[in-house]
Amino acid sequence: MRNPSLFSLLCFLLIVDGVAFAAEHAGQVVAIDEILQNNLKAVRAQSSLDNVENANTVLQISEADYTVLARYRASADGYMRIDVFGDDTRVFSEGKDEEGVWEWRGGKAAPENVYHDGVGALEHGIEFNLFPLARLPDRGHDVELVGRETIRDKEYFVLKVTLSDGFETYRYVNAETWLVDLSRDFRAFHPGIDDTKKNLETRYDQWERTDGVVFAGRMQSVDLETGAVIATTLILGSRYNIAREELNLARSYVPGGAPKLSE
Repeated sequence: MRNPSLFSLLCFLLIVDGVAFAAEHAGQVVAIDEILQNNLKAVRAQSSLDNVENANTVLQISEADYTVLARYRASADGYMRIDVFGDDTRVFSEGKDEEGVWEWRGGKAAPENVYHDGVGALEHGIEFNLFPLARLPDRGHDVELVGRETIRDKEYFVLKVTLSDGFETYRYVNAETWLVDLSRDFRAFHPGIDDTKKNLETRYDQWERTDGVVFAGRMQSVDLETGAVIATTLILGSRYNIAREELNLARSYVPGGAPKLSE
């Protein structure tokens, strides 16, 4: 014969556990919305500015054996280009326009269409450089809260972002500042040149504000398997929502020289 008291206790525990699970699940739904909204407030100085129409950024990129200047430009309609300079000479350009993704190596007479894995990387960059996390679900991407983690004595909410093309990345939102201090993903660092995928961590700091947008002034890319810093990128200047004709996104555009901070 079943023990009534034991049976009642088991039923009670199951009910409590079920309620706890439902509450935890509901809490996650509320929490993810709260995290996204707090992050939005942290990265946009104006409440109505939840995304930007375009960006024009001057970068200094340093890797093991070189340092170069670059200008990155992108627009919310999905177009971008980046021009890389050694001294005052353009050595490489790539971008995406209405005809697809292209690259223009120094010494070549004209740009060429490309179809390697770097195509996706350029498209991902547009999403993360122009749109805050709170806007990604509206653009067809998935953002979910997968846990909390303490890294180097800082507490983070861990968000898994799955872009519409299937690419997965993890964004670590600082529980105090609501800024994304870290991202982690498994990808090639220089797709199209070396397609070897690695576990990479990008660290964001030196936060700045321009034109109502808060952004990291420094980004460090780290190989998580070795702990080595493989690249450091400094933002030397950035402008947002500039006149469309100033972007010069056309693949036929030939820069006059390395960018100046006043541009």
